[in-house]
Amino acid sequence: MFAETLALHYYDIDFTSLIVYINKQLGRSTSEDVEKRVTTQEIKPKTRKATRTIPLPDWGANELILFTLLL
Repeated sequence: MFAETLALHYYDIDFTSLIVYINKQLGRSTSEDVEKRVTTQEIKPKTRKATRTIPLPDWGANELILFTLLL
């Protein structure tokens, strides 16, 4: 759930229908070279059940709108 939350973008939220679309997660991988660099990227969820829609409560939508106005 934490990796899915970190992968959310503003366009994953439908403010008209008050729905949040969960369709990706944040994943890390380590390179095989000498430096062993860690990269972070968006990946598909591990299971089919992880791709879903979640209702967004009115107060949550209002908080997100206020937050974006403060940016």
